[in-house]
Amino acid sequence: MQKQTWQLTIQSPIGEQLSTLEIDVNGESFSGTLNGEAGTTDIMNGQLTNNKYSWSIEVDQPIRMTLNFEGLEAAGEMQGTVQFGAFSSGEFSARLSQ
Repeated sequence: MQKQTWQLTIQSPIGEQLSTLEIDVNGESFSGTLNGEAGTTDIMNGQLTNNKYSWSIEVDQPIRMTLNFEGLEAAGEMQGTVQFGAFSSGEFSARLSQ
């Protein structure tokens, strides 16, 4: 199992959101938490195939919805998209901090 900590910057409909993604990678899957301004949320469906990460979280703020993330990692940095429920989508960037 490999521990990873990522610093995320999410461009959302309510502005820029800063979060920390802490995961335990086990083969092609991972689990962990996303810690942000709205609190700590468990990751669901964490998958890692080659350099492509995908995961989901459920949030209650500003309304209850599922956020789906997909990102491509290269040299300790990740760029990707996030789907905010059925409402809209945005982009995120991340940097591996350990």
